[in-house]
Amino acid sequence: MSIISRNPYKEYNGLFIEGMDYVIENLPSPCTEDDLKNVVGTFAKDHFGYSSGTISDSELKSIIPFSISAYLNKEIGAFNAQQMYYLYLLFEGIKNTPYEKFREFVINLDNGIAESSLTLQEKAELYLVTMVTDSINAYWDTKITTPGDWELYFNANSNINRNNKRFWVEAAAQAASYFISKGASEYGIASPPKISGPDIVTSFTAALAIASGKVVFGWLPQIKVIEKLGNLSCLNSFIPISVLNDTENAEGLAWCIYSVTSCALPQGTVKNVHSFCLPKGKCPTKHGCWHNK
Repeated sequence: MSIISRNPYKEYNGLFIEGMDYVIENLPSPCTEDDLKNVVGTFAKDHFGYSSGTISDSELKSIIPFSISAYLNKEIGAFNAQQMYYLYLLFEGIKNTPYEKFREFVINLDNGIAESSLTLQEKAELYLVTMVTDSINAYWDTKITTPGDWELYFNANSNINRNNKRFWVEAAAQAASYFISKGASEYGIASPPKISGPDIVTSFTAALAIASGKVVFGWLPQIKVIEKLGNLSCLNSFIPISVLNDTENAEGLAWCIYSVTSCALPQGTVKNVHSFCLPKGKCPTKHGCWHNK
């Protein structure tokens, strides 16, 4: 029986949206990266209840320059091979899932994470990334229709904004992943040192800075996220099959993968034995899918 997952960071959804509104309402025009650093740092500090005695302004605000550098170089973070598999699905989904089906995609990805053999800590890291992804996607959907103060940084053509949304969402997801990761790094560090602050505060602050800064400053990263995730050609040997009947498939989820193989990635070998489904017409790999009739 499939596991139904509840993202433990769901309560942060509203806080993230509030943070995005706070940023655009308090940024001066024109603004600099220092202005962004100050506004995001103030919001994070106030809403997480930190005083200067628990975390200094300089320490908290140092997260933003690190997050900008990581985004521009498309650093994903230190994850193990199985976590990287789910991140690959996430970033592929950001690119390929129709906007009206995106919420369903995230729910099914969370369920796939819940069914996996990952530890609780490893799952929690991914759940934070999917929460940020889901939150910022819904936020931009709303703002593209009614931009408010974001209109200053949007294109006059709403279709261009909607086309750009996937890059805006990817940026926030990448920032969240980089600052929450705890897996083995490329340097063999079992638990890489934190840059600043508690894990959730660090990741939340980074995602908020990159999500807003991407639109305000139009940063262009050097390397695509998918390239950083390594060679996943092994997905060709995954077996796509029908795992849902017509009743269970009422929501239109029709592309399913049943993974029973091993994948050799730069980060290590991953073994998956579970099903994962995406909206109709969207396949997570370039090798094709089978339709669940």
